[in-house]
Amino acid sequence: MNTKLLATLFLLLCYFTTVFANSDDSYKKIQAKGTFIVGLDETFAPMGFRDKDGQIIGFDIDLAKEVARRLKVKIVFQPCVWDSIFFELKNSNIDAIWNGMTISEERKIKVLFSKPYMTNKVVVLVNKNSDIKRLADLNGKKVAAQSGAPAVDYIQNYKGSDFKPTTLKKLVQYPDNPMALYDLIKGGVDAVAVDEIFADYYTKMQKLKFRKLSGFLGKQQFGIAFRKNEVALRDKVQSALDSMIQDGTAAKISKKWFDRNIFSVKEF
Repeated sequence: MNTKLLATLFLLLCYFTTVFANSDDSYKKIQAKGTFIVGLDETFAPMGFRDKDGQIIGFDIDLAKEVARRLKVKIVFQPCVWDSIFFELKNSNIDAIWNGMTISEERKIKVLFSKPYMTNKVVVLVNKNSDIKRLADLNGKKVAAQSGAPAVDYIQNYKGSDFKPTTLKKLVQYPDNPMALYDLIKGGVDAVAVDEIFADYYTKMQKLKFRKLSGFLGKQQFGIAFRKNEVALRDKVQSALDSMIQDGTAAKISKKWFDRNIFSVKEF
C-alpha cells in the first residue's frame, strides 16, 4: 500500500470520526426536554428505595439529584423491573441506569458506563438460628437471588473451594431482594445471595434477625449506565459527579448513608 493511499485512508478515518462525534447530541436532547430520567429498582436500599411515605430516597438518588441540579435539568426517577432494565434503556424509556449497577465485561457490550464510583461485595444471608455457619454449608441447600442481578452469576460461576454450584439443591430467582428475604424468613429457601450494602442496610433498618456468613461470593464495582452511543451525556454527568467528589458534596452524601466517605476508599 503506497504512502498516498495511507494518507487518504487516514484523512477519511479522521473525517468520519469527527462526523460521528459531532452527531452525538444526547446531552443537547436532555437540555431540550429539560428532564433527566433515571431508571432504578425501587427496592434496592440504600441505593434507591421508597420510604414510609412512598417517596423514592437513597444514596444514588441524592447523587443523581445533585448532578441534575448542576446540569440545570429536572430529575425523574422511573422504577423498573430489574431483569428488563436494559430493555427500558435501549428503548429510550429512561436516559440512564443509576442504582448500584454492577460494571461487567458482558454489560459493557450493551451499555456505556461512567467511571466506577463505588465498590461492593456479594455475600450470603441466612436466618440467625440457621445451621448454616459457612459457605461450605450451602452444599445441598436452596439459595435465592434476585433475577438479573450479579449474585446469580456469582453463584452459578463460583470458583471457590467452599462449595460447587452443582452441589446446591436449587438456585431460586426472585423479582427483587425483599421477596427473596421474605421467603428466607418463611423457610422457603435456606440462604440468600445479595449485595453487601443492601444486606447491611436492610437488616439494620428492618430489624430482621439475619446472619451474614463470613467470606463473599465476589467483588464488584458500581457505575452509571448509558446508551452505548451517548458519550456526550455520559461525559456531562461524569463531569458533574467528579466536581461533587472534588468539592466534598459527594462525601457528605456518602456519610449520610454509610457513616463514611466511600469515595476515599480504593479497593480495586
